[in-house]
Amino acid sequence: MAKKSLPDLTIAIDFGGSATKALVSPVEWNPLTLCMEPEVTEVDRQFLDAYEAQKLGQAAPRNRAWVGRGDRYYAVGYLAQQKFAATPGLSELKHERAIPKALAAVWVAAQCFKLGKKFNVAIACVLPPGEYADAANVEFQLREALERYETPSGELQVKLTHFNCKPEGGATYMMIFRNQKETLLNKVLAVIMVGYRNASILISNRGEIGTFKTSEFGFIQMISAVMEKTSGQTPKMLTPAIFQAGEKIETKPLLRLIRSTSEELRESELEQIKEAITFARKEYFLKLSNWMREHLPRDLDEVVLCGGTVDYLIPEFKTHFHWTPIQWHGDVVVPDELSQELGNRLVDVYSLFVYFRKSLKLANIPPVKANLIHEAS
Repeated sequence: MAKKSLPDLTIAIDFGGSATKALVSPVEWNPLTLCMEPEVTEVDRQFLDAYEAQKLGQAAPRNRAWVGRGDRYYAVGYLAQQKFAATPGLSELKHERAIPKALAAVWVAAQCFKLGKKFNVAIACVLPPGEYADAANVEFQLREALERYETPSGELQVKLTHFNCKPEGGATYMMIFRNQKETLLNKVLAVIMVGYRNASILISNRGEIGTFKTSEFGFIQMISAVMEKTSGQTPKMLTPAIFQAGEKIETKPLLRLIRSTSEELRESELEQIKEAITFARKEYFLKLSNWMREHLPRDLDEVVLCGGTVDYLIPEFKTHFHWTPIQWHGDVVVPDELSQELGNRLVDVYSLFVYFRKSLKLANIPPVKANLIHEAS
């Protein structure tokens, strides 16, 4: 069997509903974090040509990414969101948007590291457990698409040397297994990943993952409930405001949501928003807890809670799992230089990156000194 070429670029990517999150690194470089808006939309080439011809100035690569192959072209991330009014596509399967997102991430990283037009890449990704069966198809499409595709800087010809896919939460489990192997061999452990779009459960029986479950009980369920009880709100505005308002629903983060102009109406609208959040939070966790109760085994010894939504619902999770030990985010600590404002939302893809680098015999990752790509590029 022919020996695989070493990659010029290594990427671990999470096609999240709130953001596309990735860690990227050439062999000899420190890893960088790439975060892009989740939107993707197919557009006619003539619209992209018009955009390129008429734009004033030059945005960072991550904010002007588009990719094309054959007669199909896609705007990705901020460009798709701002220029072409794209949506995050939360009702679609994640893997359906994975290819243009991955192609765009490869191009942005190539621009950042000045890799040129031809190079080798190794890509790892996470998919919801319910889409994990599509991993082989994702690899096939990605390998074929990378061979030759168009970007704002011209055509790229990229060879996919290695590919790996894990179900969401699976990479975090691999990190836990590496650090706690001996204790896991005698436990029934559940890894519960609650993100923006999905909630997933992985069950480990004495060291081996045996069960995957996925639901649509991500944080967007709560956001949608708040939108139903308020006027003129959007997920883009509500999500950070609700997170920042926290359990006590503090007023200051919510002020930006108020649309009324008169003082009296502003106070009334603020109270309406607070009441909507209070009700939606209780309703959302009730649905989530019922789903968890249905799918978790009775002989469970410990739970691992991870994903950005978990940090928002810490009191509820503590109460719900008062009867069993809890590991928060698998005790995985993302270096501050990488996590930045993403915090624990980066745990799974960071774990994937570390695992993937080790599997490629690139375990000696240098000490992290890097900035986020959206600052560096």
